[in-house]
Amino acid sequence: MQVQRLGCARSSSAPTTSLRASCRAGDLVKLAEATQELMARVERGGPGPISATGSRSWPRPTVSVLRGAVFALALACLVLPASVPRT
Repeated sequence: MQVQRLGCARSSSAPTTSLRASCRAGDLVKLAEATQELMARVERGGPGPISATGSRSWPRPTVSVLRGAVFALALACLVLPASVPRT
């Protein structure tokens, strides 16, 4: 994707806080086309996923996996004391 700088300059008579800019109609058409292209790329997902500093993102476990893990832990807590002989 190529980024082009549009030739829109502020009017010298307009105040600096004004949002008015003197642009040709052709520049506005280019801006609209570039915006549509950018939105199409974002909606498609672009060339690759956006990730922060290459960190690996693990998928969240489902509820059944969490229930199974809790059950296994509870079972281990029951089996371990039962396997130790009484003194």
